Amino acid sequence: MLYGLGFCLILFLGSSGFGNPAFALSFVIFTLFLVFFLWVIKYIEFNRILAGKLILIAVLAFLVSTSWILPLLPQMRSGVESLAISNVVDFDSWIRSTSSPLAYTFSLRHFSDMHFPQNFYYKDWTFLQNFFIALAFLPILIITWSLTKINKLEKNKKIIFFSLLALLLLFVMLVARVRPPFEISNYYIYHLWGFNTLRGYDKTAIYIPFVISCLLLITLIGIKNKKWFYGLIILALLAPLPFYVGKLQQTAGYRVNSQKDYKEAKMSFLVKIPKEYYAIQDILNSEQSKSKIATLPATYSDGSGISYFPKWEFYGADITQHLYKKKLIEANSFSFPNWNYADDFSESNLKDNDWIIGLLGMMNAKYIIYHKDAPDDAVIKTLSKMKDLESRGLIKNLEENDYFILYKISPDYFMPYISWQKENVEIQGSITSVERNSQKIIEASIEASMQEINPKKFEIDFESSDFSKNIILAEKYDSLWKAYAIDKNGKEREIQNHFVARGYANGWEICGVESEKLSSYKVGDGKLSNCDDISKIIIEYYPIRLMWRGMWISGITVFLLLVYLIFSVWRLFKKRKMYKAGEL
Repeated sequence: MLYGLGFCLILFLGSSGFGNPAFALSFVIFTLFLVFFLWVIKYIEFNRILAGKLILIAVLAFLVSTSWILPLLPQMRSGVESLAISNVVDFDSWIRSTSSPLAYTFSLRHFSDMHFPQNFYYKDWTFLQNFFIALAFLPILIITWSLTKINKLEKNKKIIFFSLLALLLLFVMLVARVRPPFEISNYYIYHLWGFNTLRGYDKTAIYIPFVISCLLLITLIGIKNKKWFYGLIILALLAPLPFYVGKLQQTAGYRVNSQKDYKEAKMSFLVKIPKEYYAIQDILNSEQSKSKIATLPATYSDGSGISYFPKWEFYGADITQHLYKKKLIEANSFSFPNWNYADDFSESNLKDNDWIIGLLGMMNAKYIIYHKDAPDDAVIKTLSKMKDLESRGLIKNLEENDYFILYKISPDYFMPYISWQKENVEIQGSITSVERNSQKIIEASIEASMQEINPKKFEIDFESSDFSKNIILAEKYDSLWKAYAIDKNGKEREIQNHFVARGYANGWEICGVESEKLSSYKVGDGKLSNCDDISKIIIEYYPIRLMWRGMWISGITVFLLLVYLIFSVWRLFKKRKMYKAGEL
């Protein structure tokens, strides 16, 4: 049982990497089927005692992991549902595009021919390409050979070997996706609820190297003359030699390049953020108001959030956001459902582009980082538009260099992070809708007096507010944002009427009537019955509330496990001491 408790403690330390639910699901598949195969091969026999121990370990494993499981559960449900209806992610196409040929999987190669060793980065050594590929097959060939010597292994090791081998074949099947002969079974597996989170190749492939390593270890244990085995393993380890010496990091980019120096490559895994991005930290980080930074222009219109800055060979999620204390509004993300406003800004031929400033200000953007280091065609389409907006006083140029221009949006267009709004003015995903309604929203809104408890929790003073019908949070709509009314006795009640405000944000209807602090609605219809009793409103991202509860549960469980393990070790040493003294 001590091994089981030790497993729970190790899980507590290691499961922080399961922030992506797909890895947690993959780990559950791994552990469940390992136990299943051990049972099928009769290494373990189920009885009441074993079942009780497994249940206890499962419960303890859950309790030590609640710090990340509790906040993840509502997010996972929301994420799975959004993936199912998303127009951005075509799940069936994704599964087909990430399927791995069996030969690639058994040799631990990436499914894409864009990666090493299929795409060989050393142009002067191309004659060694097939040699490196052949070396990659050595581990699985050793395991296959060991099947001919399996009878020489002890029974327990033999059973574990076949259990791990069955587990390896299971994950090979999952990684194969739509490849024969698994295309029919995998079709049904990947269309089970929640399995669409495994769309990424790495979510299931991650355990294959570990299982192969375990099989190699058992093979090594069963061999008397181990010198030749060590020789083959050393040869196999030469396959990723370019990774060990850092050459892959220099020459292998997200997109393949043929340059030998990452500074000359079109794209690379290694980038150096230009010093100009650091130079504006004082401007942006000294700003105390709750506001965001918008980015322009769009470099991709697929809603993926990927940025491309060829001037410093960068491709991926915008890493400059980590330099500033304010959140970035990505030009390449869908803040509005199925509408990339930044792409429309680039492509439109409108003479007047005031709408983009009205939109960004409405989204709580106080600053704009305009990327001159974006692709040339994107800059050509938009730079003159930005200069026109600047000349008309809608934005102010604070800093300009070869990489970007930092603008500040006119206070006339900037809207607070949390505000009261008299009525819900709907905005559709179009330029026309923004032009017609952005000014109406500005006129109908006033800033709410609020205190930031943490980045995901805010307290709004209700009693001293110039109260309007709705309260708006300038964050992309998410059902997991919750608003709670706190009465004068400290009693909390969730405000149920949560809606999409301004076409993208979170809005709550507080009392359901136009007149201030008055309601004729009954309790239970989604609106508060007595606004006069409200002293404050709390807006909080629900998973964070669950995270704090989970941390308490995990902390207490881990403390009890440590106390039990320390007591068990102390008792074990005491027994050994008594045995040596002849008292036992």
